[in-house]
Amino acid sequence: HFFGSIFLLLSFPKFRGAPGVQPPSSRRMDSPALTSAARIVRCMERVYSSRLTTSSGGNISLVDKRGILWITPAGTDKGALTEAQIPHRPPGGDWVLPEGLRPSTETPIHEAIYR
Repeated sequence: HFFGSIFLLLSFPKFRGAPGVQPPSSRRMDSPALTSAARIVRCMERVYSSRLTTSSGGNISLVDKRGILWITPAGTDKGALTEAQIPHRPPGGDWVLPEGLRPSTETPIHEAIYR
């Protein structure tokens, strides 16, 4: 349920990046050692460095094996996200919000896709 990756793979299967832009790393995003927040940050690093979004645009979400929804925060520089900035919500629970941040305003769209 990694919406960001699925969107990128389906929408840009042959995209090689903007001229002169190198991917941030060759680290695999499917490593079991990565947290959900780390997966979102790495995916956003790739999207941003490939110039597929601006610093304020684009959102990435995932639902982990426990059913917890993770999504990029609203009103933040997407090119400089950290794991500590990623809001998340367990099924039927309240949002766990990093101080001063809120989930993306597009959260309902992401939730509808997961249903």
